[in-house]
Amino acid sequence: MQSDVLLKWFEHFMRHANPTQEGPVRLILDGHKIHTNNLPFIEMARKNHVTVLCLSPLYSQRMQPLDVGFMKLLMTYYTQSVENWLRNYPGRMVTTSQTTGLFRSMYLRAATMLTAVKEFRKAGTWPVDRHVFLDRDFAAAAPTNIELMEDVALNAAGDGEAHQAVQQTDRDTVPHAALAVGVAEAPRDTVLNGTGMDMAQVPRCGSLAQNPVHDMLAAAVANTDVAKILMSTIRNLNSMQLSPL
Repeated sequence: MQSDVLLKWFEHFMRHANPTQEGPVRLILDGHKIHTNNLPFIEMARKNHVTVLCLSPLYSQRMQPLDVGFMKLLMTYYTQSVENWLRNYPGRMVTTSQTTGLFRSMYLRAATMLTAVKEFRKAGTWPVDRHVFLDRDFAAAAPTNIELMEDVALNAAGDGEAHQAVQQTDRDTVPHAALAVGVAEAPRDTVLNGTGMDMAQVPRCGSLAQNPVHDMLAAAVANTDVAKILMSTIRNLNSMQLSPL
């Protein structure tokens, strides 16, 4: 939809909705840039007592009534219509000559007042349902809904404690054990307190100052629990046999 087409449609909408100061109207749209970045449309809505609510593009498939009800139902009906046609005419293909007729009949079947009422209810728009989303709807976000390792390491170092940077030195001349905060060199048998793992086992992936794993480990030396988590991550990295940069 173009901007000028949207304005013409909005004028048509206002003639039928008849918004007034005593009876304002709420218009729910998706988050397309034609709606959100259209200043003439927004100004026209404000002047005519219309409140525009734009849905997030990541949730429109669950919150937009048109997607929840009509579009899904139309696709189901149209698929069934095409499958029936293919069974009745074996060996033939659906072309543009048949598409119009198949789509028209299924569109009329799906575009009913009952469909509109059901889709608004299913999306939680009306009647308003604040619990339309269940816990299982957020399952897809669970793998990324975790605290970043950088945040864990910095929190372990303490709010008032400054993170001491490890001096950048050539990786070929500094032992791997030089990961402790403020330590430039250390023997290879240095063991991280509470983890039971040789510091020399930490994989090398470039210079110390450029390696975030080294920085996180250095910040978490004082915290045994966080250090164990980091060392478990490092063991997994070792098992992947990463080659140094």
